[in-house]
Amino acid sequence: MRSIVILAVTLFASSSVNAQVTSSSLPKEKVQLLGIYRLIFQPDSTDIQRKTELMRLSVGKTISCFESMGSYLADSITTTMGNEAESESGIQTYVDKLTALPHSRFDFKIYKNISKNTIYPYDEVDGKMYRYPNNFSSNTWKLSTEKNKIAGYNCQKATADFAGRHFEAWFTREVPVADGPYKFYGLPGLIIKLNDTRKQYVFELIKLKKIQQGNFIALPKQAILTTKAAVQKGKRNYYNNLSATTLALTSKTAPSAEAKENERKRISKKFNNSLDIH
Repeated sequence: MRSIVILAVTLFASSSVNAQVTSSSLPKEKVQLLGIYRLIFQPDSTDIQRKTELMRLSVGKTISCFESMGSYLADSITTTMGNEAESESGIQTYVDKLTALPHSRFDFKIYKNISKNTIYPYDEVDGKMYRYPNNFSSNTWKLSTEKNKIAGYNCQKATADFAGRHFEAWFTREVPVADGPYKFYGLPGLIIKLNDTRKQYVFELIKLKKIQQGNFIALPKQAILTTKAAVQKGKRNYYNNLSATTLALTSKTAPSAEAKENERKRISKKFNNSLDIH
C-alpha cells in the first residue's frame, strides 16, 4: 500500500496544465455555524445504485467553506501529525490513518464570500491545490410560493439551472444565512435541502449547530489558477495512471489486455455523472 501511495505522488505532473500560482489575501475566520449535510448521489449514470457521503458547511463572519467530511478529516490528520510524517515510521502511520478514513469521492473545497457575491472553488489532485473561476450567480434563483417543512424547518422552494442540471432548493428564513451546500448561495435563508430534478444528487441538512470555539476557515495560501475543464481532465489522467500502476503492482503476471480494459471502464465510471455536467 505504501509503495502505491508514494509512487502516486508523481503521477499528476504529466497531466497538469499551463497555469499560474495565486495567493489568498483573505484572512482566516472563526467558524460560527456548522451544518452537516447528507449527500445521496448516483456515481454512474448507467447504474441506479446510490451512495452516501457526509458533507460539512462551515460558516464564518464573512466567508464559508463547503467540503466532504472525508476531506476535512484527512486535512485534520495532516495538520495534527505535522513533522512526524517526515520519518519512515511517521509516513507509515500517516498512510495508515488516511486509509482508515471513509473514502471520499469529492476532493473539492468551495469557499464563498457572500457579501461580495464571490465563490472560490478549489480542487485537489495528487496533493496539489487548483483554483478555477466559478460561474454561479445568486441572480440565477427563481423563487416559488411553494412551501414545505423539512428537517424541522419551515422552508420555501427556489429553482436554478446550473452546470447542466436543473436544481430545486428548499431554504428557511428561520436561519438567516444566505448559504447552502456546494456552490449554491444567495437565497434569503439557509438551504436545508438541495437536489437536481433527476435526484442524482440530493443534499439534506441533518445537523446544525453554533460553534463557540475551535475551528477556523482559511483559504489555501497558494493554489494553481486553471480551468474547471483542465482539473477534470487532470483527475481522469491521475486516476487512470494510478489504476494502471496499482494493477501492475498487484498482478503476479503482466496484466492482460482484457484486465486493462476492464480497469479503464471502471475508472471511466467515476467521471460519467459529475455534479457539474459542464
